[in-house]
Amino acid sequence: MDAKITKARLNEHISYDWMKYVALLAGIIFLLSLIFTMASRGLTKGEQMDLYFVGNTFYSTYLDQLSEDLAGSRDEGGPYLSDKVLEVYAQSFNLDDSNYQQVFSTRLAAGEGDVFFSSYYYVTSYIDRGSTTSFMYCLGDLLGEIANYQASGNEYDLPADLRQVDPNDPESLGLFQSYVGRTFSEEELPGAVEEENARRTRYVENLVWLNDWLTQNPAYAFRYARGTVYNQYLEESGSEEEPMEVEEEKIWGISMEPMMAELRARFLALPADADEEEDERVYQFAAAVIDFSGMNAPYFYEAFGVLRYLIDYFQAD
Repeated sequence: MDAKITKARLNEHISYDWMKYVALLAGIIFLLSLIFTMASRGLTKGEQMDLYFVGNTFYSTYLDQLSEDLAGSRDEGGPYLSDKVLEVYAQSFNLDDSNYQQVFSTRLAAGEGDVFFSSYYYVTSYIDRGSTTSFMYCLGDLLGEIANYQASGNEYDLPADLRQVDPNDPESLGLFQSYVGRTFSEEELPGAVEEENARRTRYVENLVWLNDWLTQNPAYAFRYARGTVYNQYLEESGSEEEPMEVEEEKIWGISMEPMMAELRARFLALPADADEEEDERVYQFAAAVIDFSGMNAPYFYEAFGVLRYLIDYFQAD
């Protein structure tokens, strides 16, 4: 049998089977890409700061600039974010987009997002989501602990994950290593504790700043009694569902009302025929922290630095 490989036979073989080789090459490229993607380290929750702006129209150019400015402040050692936040993204969701609620709710359900910026109506709607827990973190509860700490000077009035780590205290050290999800070697431990304590100091400073600012400027405090909007919806729709128990009014975020002129000049394009008195819940804006405190530890408190930044960024000169 003549099995000699000749140029003519090779050309004939390729002419009939070239699609198999193309498919094989494509498969190899796809496999290598998949292996590279799975092997590469993606950003963890907390290392990427997602700012969700939900409104009628937010100019994407300015949102990109806000992201760059916030990241730039971090690089320059500013007070807002630590160097653990590697990426900052400000994304807009237009209320005129019929797919908005589905996309946004899907992202929240997937554990995405850090700071939520929207109208009072939508912020309160997401505060009311769930009968026992909220999508939004209650800033007032945290600031109550901060106020106690400011009055006493005792760090045990702080939440446990904001207290300084004592490497000589087994309980403190154990909580820290559980918090970050790893155990440090003897060589790594001193540097890890020093870095963590510096970050916690920054978090406390930002929260003290927010508490002092909101105390001195109460108009910036976004206050809400959880359950109010949901119960109004049930009443207006005639629903027979069980109403929520309305909670006491608390601070849930920062109100952007004192700086609306600056905000509108930079970001918003409201309808020309908008009746702001009639639709005040829609056209008044607030910023709140999305409550994924159990998912993006140990960097959850980075989001409160963003609230401080928004106050500095948006308020009129």
